Amino acid sequence: PQSGEVLVKMLYASYSPADTLQESKTNGVKYPFVCGYDGVGVVESTGEDVTDLTEGDYVAVFLVP
Repeated sequence: PQSGEVLVKMLYASYSPADTLQESKTNGVKYPFVCGYDGVGVVESTGEDVTDLTEGDYVAVFLVP
């Protein structure tokens, strides 16, 4: 990762109503479509200037489209 970035290995992802909305044909989604806006992962590595997370930390991940 670059300075200020964190590499997270995703362990679990949810399938929520937000994913259903994104996936609906009326929204113009193109396939292949990857769902899962919320999840849990473990920090694999950190970039320079990251001081609050270390390798092996579990984190909640919330993706904002």
